[in-house]
Amino acid sequence: AYEYYDRNLLLFHDISTDEKYQRYLDSIFENDGWNSIFDEEAELDAEDRIITLSTCVGSKPDKRFLVQAVLTAES
Repeated sequence: AYEYYDRNLLLFHDISTDEKYQRYLDSIFENDGWNSIFDEEAELDAEDRIITLSTCVGSKPDKRFLVQAVLTAES
């Protein structure tokens, strides 16, 4: 979970190849501000499937708050 710019992630980040998707996944951990929470032991690769939830930050109209999770198992 972290604060991010008010951008459409799918339009802003090119994830069309495994290499580009991996660069995007690596960039997630670069958003380490005072209100960021990460599982530091998480290892993500281009095979992982993630979900992103996004909401506004009331006092910052140019920011969004993202919560991301990785699928760890399917039943």
